[in-house]
Amino acid sequence: MSEKQDIQDPVRDTLKWHGFLVIRVNSGRRGGVWFCLWYVIGLTAQTTGISDLVGIAPNGRFFAVEIKIPGKKRSDAQICFQDEIGKRGGLIAVVDDARWSPPEDWL
Repeated sequence: MSEKQDIQDPVRDTLKWHGFLVIRVNSGRRGGVWFCLWYVIGLTAQTTGISDLVGIAPNGRFFAVEIKIPGKKRSDAQICFQDEIGKRGGLIAVVDDARWSPPEDWL
């Protein structure tokens, strides 16, 4: 397993244990901010920038969790995607620790 997977799998399992509907997104590394802008306005199904784990929280809100190896930063497209989710009332997190649990207001 990769270092990222060592974080992502326990976080995904924790979310599922708390009753979240969790979707694992496989995304590419091409396109950057332009692709982010395109899918924000609905012109493409490109996945560049979409968070690693997305879905519906038990409280009915959409969530987006970006998994990062400690010390790594989000790309511009990842920041754009999470900003758009947050502006629309979604729940967002950047997680670099396998022991992470969702905050109370996500439940």
